[in-house]
Amino acid sequence: MTTDPFAPKSRLQWPIKLLEAWRSGRLSREQLRDLLPPILSGSIIPASVLPEDVWLELFQETGFVGHARNGNSPSKPRKPLKLFRGASSPRGFSWTPDLETARKFVRDYDEVGVGPAKVWEATVPPEAVLAVIEHRTRGEREVVVDPRWFDLREASILAV
Repeated sequence: MTTDPFAPKSRLQWPIKLLEAWRSGRLSREQLRDLLPPILSGSIIPASVLPEDVWLELFQETGFVGHARNGNSPSKPRKPLKLFRGASSPRGFSWTPDLETARKFVRDYDEVGVGPAKVWEATVPPEAVLAVIEHRTRGEREVVVDPRWFDLREASILAV
């Protein structure tokens, strides 16, 4: 990962500082590509720090991002993916291919009192996939998608 000289001490400020650095021209596209996945991952509820359309703008600037700390970066999928989302709505860009991970997020939502959450399932076309992020320490795989590329009305609710 590229060192970010603009990084604040509080990780809650990282997304805002990243956006400021990008928009002011202090970051190259390569630096943005390196910093975006870990900063997104460090945000507990990313859309509470930056609006969804801003996150999507940043990912669109980088092109597809495959990110893993072990250096074996995932490649862009070539076929539709069956993905799950543990949240209060299917509207959102963070999904996972693992049903148990989505269920964990539902439990997390319940514990912090964010609101009633459900597990959503959707088939996502490869062109909607902006990033695949491996979270080695958490044992999770996050798939960042542009929800404008698929019909969220077709997302199914699964039992938790």
